[in-house]
Amino acid sequence: MSPEPTNVNTSIQAAIQSLLSAIKDAAQLDVETYLYYVDKAANDPEQGKKVAQTQLLIDGDSNLWVPVKDAKGEIAINQELFDLHNQNVEKAAQRRSELLETAKGLVGALKDLLE
Repeated sequence: MSPEPTNVNTSIQAAIQSLLSAIKDAAQLDVETYLYYVDKAANDPEQGKKVAQTQLLIDGDSNLWVPVKDAKGEIAINQELFDLHNQNVEKAAQRRSELLETAKGLVGALKDLLE
């Protein structure tokens, strides 16, 4: 027995919406690193200060805001903070890659369904 057309259409529409959502989510990846003092922020991370940010776009462009400190009139990168931020960027990029693979699988499933 074949599924009813209404159920198939509903399934296809839901799959397309999931795919569009995944593509939208993957189009721009923003990673922000915040610093806050526990005793001063009352354990509220929202009271933190953004100290690093990376933005990766689907077309390969990227923007990076690097934490720096002024060492006697010279700008120096706060390497520990930058390393921590980069670890988070790598994890987020991996998750985005997994999301894109899921979207790719969904496209394949839609293609099979429509054939």
